[in-house]
Amino acid sequence: MMLYAQPYNGTEGFYFNDLEQYQTRAKDIEYELQRINCEDYPFEPSQCNIELFFELIDELTLDELVKCRFLVSQGYGVGQLIEELDNWQCFEGTLQEYAEELIQDIELTPMLERYFDIERYTHDIECEGLHTEFEGFIFYEG
Repeated sequence: MMLYAQPYNGTEGFYFNDLEQYQTRAKDIEYELQRINCEDYPFEPSQCNIELFFELIDELTLDELVKCRFLVSQGYGVGQLIEELDNWQCFEGTLQEYAEELIQDIELTPMLERYFDIERYTHDIECEGLHTEFEGFIFYEG
């Protein structure tokens, strides 16, 4: 991961990849922080949240970072991310794959499987509005 601190006063900025490097080089001026190769991270770092940004990156799993990206896209603030993580579940795949997995989990008998319409069930899940597709994942509260 690489970030760049661009001073607002037009002086030369610097690259950094951890909080210690930033704190060592940052002076008492305002910076715009730019992500160079860390597009997977959930929010834009700023001078106000740089410590939280690195804390999240160090502590969260890849699945949790995916949840954070989703939560940010839904309007949650940086300060709300940690408390909201446990309230959301995610499934990697399409809504139909999610529906198929739900059906597999209840282990329908072969006779009942013949009568089950997975496309209609997927449509019903979608219409319910409690599941959201985002970046190849299905997100739902629970």
